[in-house]
Amino acid sequence: MTDKVKEVYNSLQERLKSPFLLTFIVVWSIKHWRLILIVLNFKETENAISKQTQIEDYIKGHLITIKGYDLPNWVGMILPVLFWSIVSIMSYYLITIITESIAIWYKRLKSKAMVFLNESRAVVTKGEYDIEVSKANRLQTRNEALTKRMGELENQYNLEKKVVDASVESLRNELIKKGIDLEKSLLENSINLNNKENLNNEIEKLNDTIKVLKDEIELFNQQRVTLSNRISNRNSKIVYLLGKVKNAVNLNVLQSDLEDESIVNIDTENNKNEVNHVTKTSFEASQILKEIFGFDRWQYTAYYPNDKVIKEKFRLHNNYFLLDTGEKILIDHVFLNKDDNTIRFTKANFDTRYTNDELETKLEIKGKNELIGKEPDNVNVTYIRI
Repeated sequence: MTDKVKEVYNSLQERLKSPFLLTFIVVWSIKHWRLILIVLNFKETENAISKQTQIEDYIKGHLITIKGYDLPNWVGMILPVLFWSIVSIMSYYLITIITESIAIWYKRLKSKAMVFLNESRAVVTKGEYDIEVSKANRLQTRNEALTKRMGELENQYNLEKKVVDASVESLRNELIKKGIDLEKSLLENSINLNNKENLNNEIEKLNDTIKVLKDEIELFNQQRVTLSNRISNRNSKIVYLLGKVKNAVNLNVLQSDLEDESIVNIDTENNKNEVNHVTKTSFEASQILKEIFGFDRWQYTAYYPNDKVIKEKFRLHNNYFLLDTGEKILIDHVFLNKDDNTIRFTKANFDTRYTNDELETKLEIKGKNELIGKEPDNVNVTYIRI
């Protein structure tokens, strides 16, 4: 019995959720309140016939005649209620549409007014002025630090160049001396030769000596290449620092078109040149980043050696990552190597670009939707397109 009551209650509750049914019941109750009052106020002494007579008298009072044809009394009780229910629902939705239209119109008018006021604004606030002065002071401080560092590197380069030149000159003098001693030894031995056998022995010794000299010359050439590579690396570092000084002096923080110098990294251990092209303009860097990341949202996950995991969601905007938290991460020094399908870049907080917290990220492009690589301190990272 309880289950049946619950089933009827749930069914009734589900039907009452219909706006038309609920409106019809309310309008019917208002229209026929007298019938409800009659039913609720029957006297205990009245019999069933008396009750039925009162209800029938009320129903007979709602007779509707159309073109001489009398409709049933129950139609007269339902038809006006149905009409006013439809009118009520249509009025509700009409008022709702008018209200929403007024709200939309007001928002658009307010937006246009704000745009007009901002375009006609000709002065800046003191707070904006103080921010620009602060940025200029940070740039000046960074410029002075870079200039000082550049001077130190130039002095170090000059000292190492002197050491390299001295080493090269020492090797050259040593080879000349060995050559003179060899010629002297050959001359002395040629004077003392008495027979063919002695001559053949001396020739074999001479060949061995020549072989040793060739090995020493080859070693000298390898050392010369190594020294030249070291000098080239120093030159590249100085060019890089000069480029950063130029960028620091000319940088406008409110613009996104940053200029970077080209850097050439030379692998001295394998005695071969490996040239990675760094984009010369922020426009080229932006094009490479758009090619890799597009305008979709990405899931960044960092796995630290101490089992710590950090996750962030972001999307690419100009030359920086815009996190869901509102933080901006500047992307700089972009390297794209299509031979091994890798990309390298540095990341720095947009508001602290000129501090030493830049990180280098090296990623392998697994496909359009996944990049895997490492950051400093042996941190594994993944980038997944959402």
